[in-house]
Amino acid sequence: MLLIAGAAVPSVASAAARLDRSDRREISRLFDRFVPAAVRRLDPLSASRMVTPDLNAGTSRADWKRGEIPVYPYPAKGRSFHGWTVRYIVGRQVGIELFLHPRRGSNVGPIAFNVVVKHVGKRWLVDSFLPAAVYTPPKKGNRISAPVDLSPGPPGGRAPNSSARSGLCSPCRCSGWPSFSHWAFPS
Repeated sequence: MLLIAGAAVPSVASAAARLDRSDRREISRLFDRFVPAAVRRLDPLSASRMVTPDLNAGTSRADWKRGEIPVYPYPAKGRSFHGWTVRYIVGRQVGIELFLHPRRGSNVGPIAFNVVVKHVGKRWLVDSFLPAAVYTPPKKGNRISAPVDLSPGPPGGRAPNSSARSGLCSPCRCSGWPSFSHWAFPS
C-alpha cells in the first residue's frame, strides 16, 4: 500500500501477482468484445450487457442502441486488446491501463484509457472506461493531452515549473521522454 496525498493506493507490483491466468483471460475476452461494441460503437446495445449497473445508471436501452453511452468513442485498431496493465486490485475490482492505436486513415493519435472492471457474479464487467491521455497523430507533432490539462489552473493562473513540482529527476524527464507522473488513476 502506498500513501499519496492522503489516499491509500494499492501497490501495483503486488496487484499483478494476485490476478490469476483465468481472470486475465476473461478480462482480455471482455475487452475483445467491449472495445469494438462500445468504444468503436459497432454494437453499443450489446455493450450494455458488459457493464456494471453503476456505468449503466442514467442511460436507457434506447440510449445504448443510439450509441449515446458513457464511454468515450475511439476508432480502435485491431480485434484483440490483451496488452493492458494492472494498476491496482482491491477485492474483485481491478484498475487497468489500456493503450489503443487508431485504425488506419483515422485523423487521431493513440489513446490511453483508465479502465475499472469488477467481478460480478460469475463474470467480469466494465465499471469505468475513461481516457487518461490522448496522443497526437505521429505526423502532427509530439503532444500528449490528459485530463489534468483540461482542469482549472492554480490560483493566480500561473502553473508551477514542472521541475519545481518534483525535486527529483525522473527517468522520463532526464531521457527526454514525457513524464506521466501527473496521471491520476482511480483509487
